[in-house]
Amino acid sequence: MKGSDSAFTYGGLTKRELIAAMAMKGLLANPGFREDVVHGRIAKMAIDEADNLIYHLNADPVTEVNDGK
Repeated sequence: MKGSDSAFTYGGLTKRELIAAMAMKGLLANPGFREDVVHGRIAKMAIDEADNLIYHLNADPVTEVNDGK
């Protein structure tokens, strides 16, 4: 990951923590998730999505366009 996720804070949260919290909120709002999935897996999913978003936000736009997708 380029840059530091702690370079930006919002209310004491790093960018990564804030994005993960928003992703988790969205995942938990989905009534389709079974209760046993909530324990542990949703937190990991939210963190993975935050990392993915930060990675793509920090990626070189030219590389992203030339990725062939």
